[in-house]
Amino acid sequence: MTDLELAKILWDYMHLNMKIHKCDCIIGLGCNDFAVPQKCAELYQKGYANIIIFSGGRGKCTESWEKNESEKFYDIAISLGVPKNKIYLENKSTNTGDNFKFTKK
Repeated sequence: MTDLELAKILWDYMHLNMKIHKCDCIIGLGCNDFAVPQKCAELYQKGYANIIIFSGGRGKCTESWEKNESEKFYDIAISLGVPKNKIYLENKSTNTGDNFKFTKK
């Protein structure tokens, strides 16, 4: 099998095809993909939640950034029109498990 065929198997397994519903908050997990804060801002602007939480400190791919992941995502969301007072930051996590553990606190 090719890499693309194997990736499709993973995508099909993880893609839930669920309808999006309103929720308490939108959580954007830190990474080096700027599509994450863009999608969070889009969901916020469509009314799916009243707040966004960006969770992320510095990871292997972002340790050289001037700002940590959550701060960078905050800046992007603000530039897309999300009000500052509607965004909360968790900036200590360095992995997905910590994203959830620290955000819950």
